[in-house]
Formats: sequence, C-alpha cells, structure tokens
Amino acid sequence: MMIATDMLLSAAIRAGYLTRRECALIQQTIRAQSAGQAPHNWVQVHGKVLADLVRRTGADARLGSVLAQHVALQDCGVVGQLVAHSASLSEAYQMMSLYSRLIHPAITVNISKTRYRAEVVYEWSQPHGSMPAVVRHAGQLWALVNMVRLPHLALGLETPPLRVEAACPAPGGQSCSAMPDCPIIFDRPFYKAVFERTAFERPVHDQPDRARAYLEELTRRMMAELPAPHDMVGRVKAEIQQQMGQGPCTVGSIAARLGYSVRTLQRELEKTQAGFRDILDAVRYQEAEKHLKSGQWSKAALASHLGYSDQTAFARAARRWRQTPPV
Repeated sequence: MMIATDMLLSAAIRAGYLTRRECALIQQTIRAQSAGQAPHNWVQVHGKVLADLVRRTGADARLGSVLAQHVALQDCGVVGQLVAHSASLSEAYQMMSLYSRLIHPAITVNISKTRYRAEVVYEWSQPHGSMPAVVRHAGQLWALVNMVRLPHLALGLETPPLRVEAACPAPGGQSCSAMPDCPIIFDRPFYKAVFERTAFERPVHDQPDRARAYLEELTRRMMAELPAPHDMVGRVKAEIQQQMGQGPCTVGSIAARLGYSVRTLQRELEKTQAGFRDILDAVRYQEAEKHLKSGQWSKAALASHLGYSDQTAFARAARRWRQTPPV
C-alpha cells in the first residue's frame, strides 16, 4: 500500500512538477530522517513535501486540487481496490469512511443522508501546528478532491456531486474544479461533497464480489498495524483550541466538528473518565496563562476570546484556577 505522501509524489511526477530522480531523493531524505526514530507523524511529513512543492512551483493552495487530479487508482492502494469492489457509490464512500486512515492518518470521512441528498464530509483529526496556511489549505483541497474523485477512478461512475464545499478561502480569489462541471464553493463551514441520494445509492454491480472478503480482511490487518489515533481528550482539546475566539464553544459544536452526535462524543469521553466541561476549562486555563503572560491582551478581550459572557465570569474562573494546578 502506498501512503498519502507517496500518492502526492506520484501525482507530482505525472503533473510535471517533479522528475523521478527528484522524487527518489525526497523519499530517500524522508527515510534517512526517520531512521532509528519514533514512528513518523505523517501529517507533518506530508505537509513538508507539499510545502516544498508550493515553494518549487510558486503556486497557491490550488496546487492541492491540481495534484489530486493526477492521482491514479494504483496510487490508492488497498482502499482504492476496496472502492473498486463496492456495490454502489454509497458503499464506496462507506469503505472510505471505515478505512480512511489507510489513505491518510489525519483524515476522517463521515456520511449523512436526508430524504433527497447524501453528504460526505471529511475532517482532519489532528491539529495543524505551525503549518503555513497556504500549505494547510493545499493539503485540505488535495484530500477533498481525492475523496470526490476516488469512486470515479475506481468505479468509472459519471456521477459528479451536486456541489463540493471547502472550508478554506478560494486560492488567489479564483475557482478550481474537483471534477468536470462540479465547481468548489469556498469559505463554507465544512469540507464536503453533496450528492443526489438516488444516484448515490444506485447499484453498480449485479453479482456479489468474491474478492471483497479477501480485501476487507487484508485491510483490517493493515489497520491493526497502524499506530493508535490521537486519544479523544486530545482531539477534543485540539478542536476547542481551533474554535476559540470564533463564538460559543459547546459540546454540540465540538461534536459536529469531530463528526459525532453529542451523545456519541459524551460516551467516548466517559471511557476516558473526562467530562467536556473539565476539558474546556483546562483549555481555557492554558490559553489564559499563555496570553496573560504575553501582556498583549486586556482582560476584557481575553474573556471574550475564551468564550466567557463577561469579565466577571472570567474573574470567577481565574480565582478557581489559582487553587487548581494546570491540567
């Protein structure tokens, strides 16, 4: 199976951004840097390779969508083969949802349906750290367009989404296309593809696929070899930090960002013996300590940033924190 970074490098060769020799040198550098170290954070590795491509080409975030249109089915490994053996577009995306970590460990794919529509939403399950915005947006567009194109590559279906939405700004103020006749709408709340439900669920194969069971077992074994994903408390903390300053931070808003229902998120947190309010309070404490030490925020501005109704509520929390060590 080829990891997401290998997919990216293969697409860069086909697009003419890299020679095979340059690609081999990049892969050699990655292997040398990882020798004798802990398992790589592939989000960072992927980001570094994408950042190098942005620097080489002088491109903006649109580079991610351009590269994704040069991905071939063989680049997608066993997940691509699973999609190719799906009975419908709906099942293809269910396979992507189950095994998305084999394509990229930072991506989760969630599916929801209404009476007439089917929505496929992807989110990054890891914080982006100090990754430049142009690289982060290019990576997210890369993932979005790959998600939209994979069933087309694997099943040969001419069923483009009704619309594709991206949560990043339009690159250079211009549009780009995920598939023919399917523009991406930028500055939306989520990254998603919206399909007409009847087309989404229309059968593709008439006969049961005997290779499917073998591929599913192979994929399960590969999943078992992957490092454990970030713990739920860490994921919730990261989402709270990203939402900080953008409005009220509630268990409902964080559950939506993670692709869970409120009850599911609460059950997952119960397994860790952590409550959402405690996690929110811990993040607020850490953010308050950081910003107060910098001396660049007034208490009123910081109270608003942390999501308190007023400065008095912030002051009450601060008095409580003085009696409680940081989490």
